[in-house]
Amino acid sequence: MKETISLSLTYDHDVLVNKGNNPKRCFVLLHGYLLDGDYIYNKLLPILNEDDLVIAPNGPFLIPVEKKEKHIPKYSWYFFDASSETYYINFEPAAKYVNNILNYYNTENLPVTIIGYSQGGYLSPKIAEINSNIKTIIGLACVFRNKKFIINKNTTYHQIHGNLDVIVEKKNALAEWEDLKSRGNKGDFRSLENSGHRIDNEFLAELKRLILI
Repeated sequence: MKETISLSLTYDHDVLVNKGNNPKRCFVLLHGYLLDGDYIYNKLLPILNEDDLVIAPNGPFLIPVEKKEKHIPKYSWYFFDASSETYYINFEPAAKYVNNILNYYNTENLPVTIIGYSQGGYLSPKIAEINSNIKTIIGLACVFRNKKFIINKNTTYHQIHGNLDVIVEKKNALAEWEDLKSRGNKGDFRSLENSGHRIDNEFLAELKRLILI
């Protein structure tokens, strides 16, 4: 007989951190599927203030990727099977994991901005559901699924999406964001004319504008 049980496992995780000098803000950077904290940290750190507290964890679930006859560790935040529309691992474990990381590093309760790319962006509203310090979420190439979260009215939700994205369709992202807007949440939806699903210079320029708001 097949049964499902819940078990708690503990193992070490890698987190990239820029502690800054007397930081006034905290940024949490969440990578996409089969990427890692190094990727998004190195992409986005140049457009952030060197005095900011910046945290870029690896996702909690390691996925070995075979490349050139060796395995490279990459990571995931959750597991969703689109063909059956089944979450084998839902948003909750990763949200609690990121919340614990925030509680460890953000000891001064600085206002938090989450920048989530692709799968990391999908996850971001779940973290805001359980952490009151999260004031802003900026989703890159993702969809905010309204029915999956208790949307925090005190959080601003921005999105940046490429018109040429064939991985995450812009029309789906825009429809969910418009639902947020109709319920009174603040934020902008910004379209990029020449970008697809990758974080390119057009993404970085628009992201920098949002960060300065």
